[in-house]
Amino acid sequence: MIAPRSIRALIAVIAAVFLGLVQSAGASAVASDLIDTAPTSLVIDAPAPGESQKWDMSVKNLVDSPVPLALEISGRSDVLFSGAAPMELTMNTPDGTAVVERIRVGEVLGRTIRLPELQAGASYNLVGTVTLPRDADNSYQGAGGNLKFHFVTSIDRPNVTPDKPASGSDLAHTGLRNLIPVGVAAALLLAVGFGSSSFVERSPLMSKPSNISRRQCLAATGLFGLATFVGAAQIPVATSAAYKDKTHARSEAIPANAGPPFAVGVSKNSRMVDTGMGVGNDGNVYVWGLTFYEINGDIPTSGWQKPPQKVAGIPDGIVRQATGQIYNANALDKDGTVWGWGSYNFRDGTDAPKPNGNAKQVRINTAWNGSGAILDKIIAISSTEYAGAGIRSDGTIWHWGYPLGYGGNAAPGASQLAGLPDPSVAGNRPIYLKGAYTNFFLILERGDVYYWGGIGGNSLPSGLLDTGATPRLVSPLAPWFKRNVAPGAPYIVAVDGGINMGGALLSNGQVLSWGTDASRTGRGPTTTPTVPTVVPSLSQIKSMQFGFTGVALLNGDGELWGYGASDDYGQFPQNPTRIDTGVVQYGSGQGFYLWQKSDGSFWGRGYNPQGAIGLPIGTQIANRKVSWDLGMVTK
Repeated sequence: MIAPRSIRALIAVIAAVFLGLVQSAGASAVASDLIDTAPTSLVIDAPAPGESQKWDMSVKNLVDSPVPLALEISGRSDVLFSGAAPMELTMNTPDGTAVVERIRVGEVLGRTIRLPELQAGASYNLVGTVTLPRDADNSYQGAGGNLKFHFVTSIDRPNVTPDKPASGSDLAHTGLRNLIPVGVAAALLLAVGFGSSSFVERSPLMSKPSNISRRQCLAATGLFGLATFVGAAQIPVATSAAYKDKTHARSEAIPANAGPPFAVGVSKNSRMVDTGMGVGNDGNVYVWGLTFYEINGDIPTSGWQKPPQKVAGIPDGIVRQATGQIYNANALDKDGTVWGWGSYNFRDGTDAPKPNGNAKQVRINTAWNGSGAILDKIIAISSTEYAGAGIRSDGTIWHWGYPLGYGGNAAPGASQLAGLPDPSVAGNRPIYLKGAYTNFFLILERGDVYYWGGIGGNSLPSGLLDTGATPRLVSPLAPWFKRNVAPGAPYIVAVDGGINMGGALLSNGQVLSWGTDASRTGRGPTTTPTVPTVVPSLSQIKSMQFGFTGVALLNGDGELWGYGASDDYGQFPQNPTRIDTGVVQYGSGQGFYLWQKSDGSFWGRGYNPQGAIGLPIGTQIANRKVSWDLGMVTK
């Protein structure tokens, strides 16, 4: 049997596989809203053997008459839900009434469970639990899967009596199986090294109520490895002869990650100029090119034009995400704590000199060697050029680094960002965090886009100014906030930017752009460059990453596109251009672009004084194969 620590390390490894789905949903109905659910997404820490994890979900009737209600359960796993000791699921009402008795997950997939009729304006609450067994063996190593729950209903139903569900472990389909799903309670991405559970049949859930997991919260996209975000996907509406509803709708499924997600590959959140950075398949951070200025966390071995070096000071194999400032960096480990290192202690949140430049853990309101509590429960991190920030599992935002215009804080260590809507209120939880050049962007579950920071050269639309550490709505983008658009219309799912330029990705794959001049918009000659407007030549875009003065974008066909300003360090054309094909991952530094093709080779382009895109050094105006062996960050 493997120790729990090893298993937890494997939990986040598989989570990266499902990362692109984290933000692909909301609970709004397609045709009309009959019911609503909360939350619409969750981050669930997969349990170690012999342990359980719980989550809450609820559904509310939005119409003025009773509606029938059922719960559909679906999912997929090649190993986790099968074998000798598969994962088990239990679902109860808050008072302990069993809705789904202890059952192997594989036996309940595809089933529909009848729930009590939901009265007008009423809510129905459920508590879900997943458990892994104490005796899980190596056959479950590396296994992963997803588990989705849909509340379903219809109105104007014919006189059909639903079948009575069978008791025991063999849950029957009910007559409600033909109803059109309306709301999504939750969809869990379960990524575990070993999975199953051992229950005494029909025993209580747990003898002692457990606290919410420190990583249980609404997910961000972006959370995380945010740049790999895939836009909202509409699930086809089922039809049935048994129920011909005049009003029906189905919301999108919202998978959530076992977090923090394992973002293997080149960093998606790097503001470094001369240094390449990525998270290895082995759970370590690697840097290459310029590793001087303590960028590798080890002064004796740092230098210039260096091949990949493992960052020193972080225990081996625990890193899940990494983000870079210009000469500093942060890493997020599997337990939700943040590590900082680099040239300027006050930028990475450590706020005190570090022996040999080794990475140290960020604390709350004190330096790394102070007495403050270690910052924990973080599920996603990002950076501006001089500051960092993270989303905590309770939905709060924490920030650190240079306070004057770059989004950092005035205190040592990390502090909670004040001024955002209460994350405990439905719709207010953050689901996306991205550091642009001098300001941070944040998207809430209901679709509102906020920013803070934003000193000169910021990535904001016209009329918005530096707010220091006070979040403000990005009001010019309000027409594309999810809560403001009509059903089925595109809404913002990602925002990023460089120097005096920015962009927003819409759920239909289109891109909005803005900038201080036309060369920064990708729209060609325009008299309104500062006004957010759709870039007409871009479509089917799945993710984007801005550097100093340009942006790389990946579409669903593996085509890397890009455009840059007239002074683009990355040497992209001013009009959107296909840069390469067969691309599986990519990253934008401040002045360079780096990507991996499907054959495993890495290529780069742009500003290269220290070897961030390989040797020989010098700015590359065309695509060039990277000379370094980057196999450790291969996808």
